[in-house]
Amino acid sequence: MFYNISMKHVLIAILMIMISVQIPISSAQGSIIFAIERSKNSVVEITSEIGGLFRSKPTAVKDAATGRILLAQKVGAAKYTRTGAGVIIDNSGTVVTNAHTVEGASRITLTFNNGETVNAEVIGSFPDEDITFLKPEKQAKNIQPVIFVKPTPLQLRTRVFSIGYSDVLKGTIAEGKITGIGKNMHSKNKEYADLIQVSLSIYKGDSGGPLFNEYGEFLGLLVGSLQKTSKTSYAIPAQKIAGLYIKMISPSKT
Repeated sequence: MFYNISMKHVLIAILMIMISVQIPISSAQGSIIFAIERSKNSVVEITSEIGGLFRSKPTAVKDAATGRILLAQKVGAAKYTRTGAGVIIDNSGTVVTNAHTVEGASRITLTFNNGETVNAEVIGSFPDEDITFLKPEKQAKNIQPVIFVKPTPLQLRTRVFSIGYSDVLKGTIAEGKITGIGKNMHSKNKEYADLIQVSLSIYKGDSGGPLFNEYGEFLGLLVGSLQKTSKTSYAIPAQKIAGLYIKMISPSKT
């Protein structure tokens, strides 16, 4: 016996099978997802309030007394916010971020993964390295410092993951690979050296975010990307950050 089955019926049958069959996640994939999700508790959102003066465009005004044409300009106060991310690096809640994220800030606010928000202050800054350390006014609940990767040479093509904090990628996990080691980058009249180059896209607000390996270990701090190549970004290595942290907390030797 033959049945007249149209292509439409075949496609519907295939679709129903796809919906009904659940493909299990491998143990390896599950462990990676768990490691990165757990690492979200080590990341904070940073909001910097920047205050200053603004000047309007000069306008021509005639002096009634002399008849001379003068240029007048209005001056007023202005305030705006800059956002970025940071990483908790010790049990007291110290956060590391890019120096340019909090530069000139009159107020710095940290928002933790649990939604708790606290003010913070700068306790150490290394502008030449674009690294700043922040201390929260009070310790948030259930904070979790990152686990630094062991100081072994990085390998090209290593899988890496980032947690987005921009409006585009907020709360999302992105995957890429290490495509360069010891790279240099020029950005806004600043030279960066010995960076990790990765095949990840980052956006405004992602600066200061973490770079993890598949075990959830901290590899570096995202610092910027190439505008002409959106899938090429750079991170300051974790070992350099660890060295600056030790330098900050160690008594100066004179």
